[in-house]
Amino acid sequence: MQPEEAQLSAVVRFYTGRSSTPPPDRYTIDTLRENAEDWDFLEGEHAYIQWMFPLEVKSGMIARAPIVTPQDMATFADDEDLQNTVLEMLDIMLHFYGLRRTRSGIWVKNERLLRWSLRPFNHNLLRISRILRSLRLLGRGQESIALLEALDSVLGEVPGLQRTFTFWHKAVYGPNEFPAAVPKASATDLHSKPLAASPAAAGPRNMALQMGLQMAPLRQASPAVLQSLTNFAPAHIRLT
Repeated sequence: MQPEEAQLSAVVRFYTGRSSTPPPDRYTIDTLRENAEDWDFLEGEHAYIQWMFPLEVKSGMIARAPIVTPQDMATFADDEDLQNTVLEMLDIMLHFYGLRRTRSGIWVKNERLLRWSLRPFNHNLLRISRILRSLRLLGRGQESIALLEALDSVLGEVPGLQRTFTFWHKAVYGPNEFPAAVPKASATDLHSKPLAASPAAAGPRNMALQMGLQMAPLRQASPAVLQSLTNFAPAHIRLT
């Protein structure tokens, strides 16, 4: 490894093709590109998503997964190639879930696939939480909002997903948007038990309104929210 490469973080090294996931898999960024249309790979493999969409906290599943640092956030903000790679990885997963990204937002192209992939109590719900949060960290806050809106438009009233949506909202808007009364649950709650029926639980959009969350469409989100989510993204590569 060259001296200058030794200064690169694990996140940047993976995104620039300089490293891979740990053995035995050793997936690289090019591995993900090569398997972009392989549904069995994307669904069945579990050792790539932590590198594809890293977080700022340690993974509870894979100890060696990279962690996003403030320096990583600044590095991604200043590098158009890295930003484009984030969008490329996002497009792979959107296609996998039956969604598509355009200049104006994120839209549903295969509702049946989306509903099946994100049915209650399966691992893709946790993947979505990771993707939403990672997009914010890597400078793609507007796409994070757009993805949440697309999911809400189709899955907002699905029985069993109300609690999941509280996690998704938190991933996008941050913990300060949630009052202390909101129940806290471990990740396993998404898989192990449904949310009890309640007259007050009229769907995540109503829940969001009750909690004071801003569920505005991408182009109607308040400037303050958009600024807080995209202040690391260079203006020339943001959605406008």
